[in-house]
Amino acid sequence: MRYIHLNPLRAKLVKSLSKLERYRWSGHGVIMGKVKYDWQDRDYVLRWFGQKEGAAQKGYRSYVEKGIA
Repeated sequence: MRYIHLNPLRAKLVKSLSKLERYRWSGHGVIMGKVKYDWQDRDYVLRWFGQKEGAAQKGYRSYVEKGIA
């Protein structure tokens, strides 16, 4: 998931992780709550990172951030 969600950043379609959160062609924004697609199950992903939404988003973002390098 991290590999796929970081593709637009690696391809330089967006310039930062914060811009990736609003990029409509990546599922990362859905997980972070900035973009909404009914077909993407964001709760399933967030459950891997915590029980409360805020903590889960923080854990997920940290996980994705570590994959940038």
